[in-house]
Amino acid sequence: MGSKSKCRECQLAHRRSDILANLCRSSIQSPVHRTPLLLTAASASRWRCSSSGAAAGDPSARLARAYAALGVAADATDAELKAAFVRLAKLHHPDAAGAGSTAKFIEAQDAYALAARHRRQSGSGGLTEEFSVEAATEEALGRFDIRHTAPQHRQYLEFDGIGSGTPSERQRQREQWRVHRAVENVREFRIARLQQEAAAASGTAVATAAPSLKSSERRSAKNFRTHSLIDRLVEDLIQDSVSRGELQSCRYFGKPLPDRTAGGNADPFADSMTHKLNSILASNGYEPDWLLLDKAVRAGAAEIRNRLTDARSRLGRWPFSEADSVAWERALADCAATVSELNQQVDQLNLTVPTLQQQRCHYRLDSLARPIAKDNSLAHSWRPPVRPQQQRQRIELDAFSTADLFSLSTLRQAWADLRDALFKGSKES
Repeated sequence: MGSKSKCRECQLAHRRSDILANLCRSSIQSPVHRTPLLLTAASASRWRCSSSGAAAGDPSARLARAYAALGVAADATDAELKAAFVRLAKLHHPDAAGAGSTAKFIEAQDAYALAARHRRQSGSGGLTEEFSVEAATEEALGRFDIRHTAPQHRQYLEFDGIGSGTPSERQRQREQWRVHRAVENVREFRIARLQQEAAAASGTAVATAAPSLKSSERRSAKNFRTHSLIDRLVEDLIQDSVSRGELQSCRYFGKPLPDRTAGGNADPFADSMTHKLNSILASNGYEPDWLLLDKAVRAGAAEIRNRLTDARSRLGRWPFSEADSVAWERALADCAATVSELNQQVDQLNLTVPTLQQQRCHYRLDSLARPIAKDNSLAHSWRPPVRPQQQRQRIELDAFSTADLFSLSTLRQAWADLRDALFKGSKES
């Protein structure tokens, strides 16, 4: 009887090894395992021997050996049991450690399956064999885990999911979409307002509830006829005023209307009403705060360049001498505080401009001063101004010197004449 039971256990062990070998061969086609779990002859023989010996022993002894193979106590929790198998799977799985550790991985897998089956049958735990073999292995290898992977659709969460391409291109496309939507909203609002005015003029009220299809069609046709009537009336009044000469004082009378986008100063996506309102505000001297601040920033930068140019005109050619270098560094130190104040205005401007393209970068003193310092055309072009008092003294000094020279020549001529006269008188006597 004992030999028959041992043969039956050996047959079951052989059958189990064949099933495991088939499962390992089928794993080649599975996307989960990239390395096939093929049982070698040595590992299969070891498994048959161990299984036959374990079958002859006590089930409690096999369970004890399973817990010992996993490295946990028999009273360990389900979480500890699962963690022990995950740790062993990470160490001995062929995808992670190579084909040499296949036998150890199968041993840990069988031990975990035995412990899970015992707990499932006894009702002491919530583990199942399928979960322990498949899901725990996947968790050990870290597959199908997207908790640390950035969702690929996150790049389209900005800009209302509109557009494609780089972030700057998508931002530009979103701005165009907003402009088109605003134009459509304005057009629909105007149409609705004209329809309401036409309905009020004809003595009909707009129904609050949704009418039937036939009544809505009649109302639309009536509004269209009323709108056409108003257009014809306005056209007749315009032609009547033209015939009487009341429109000859208009600016563009008899000429086509100017193209507001020809100069490149108007937004082609803005409607004509918005453009006209902006023109009226600009003609009356109104300017937004960010535009005034932008003018102040440009004026400050121009002032710094003028000061550096004035200081450069007092120096010699590039490269500077030692004295010119000291004077140039002194001029740069005088402009450093002005550049700092200018950069503060730039920060305020960047916070108030309506678009990103109108923002400015900080000004650097060395970037402003380097081209001016290397420009030799500015060398020694400065002359000290002549004051009016000094000019008057110079004119008086020149006049005095000329008068002095004139009197000296006169005295010399007189002395020569006197000497000739005396010499002539001495000869006659």
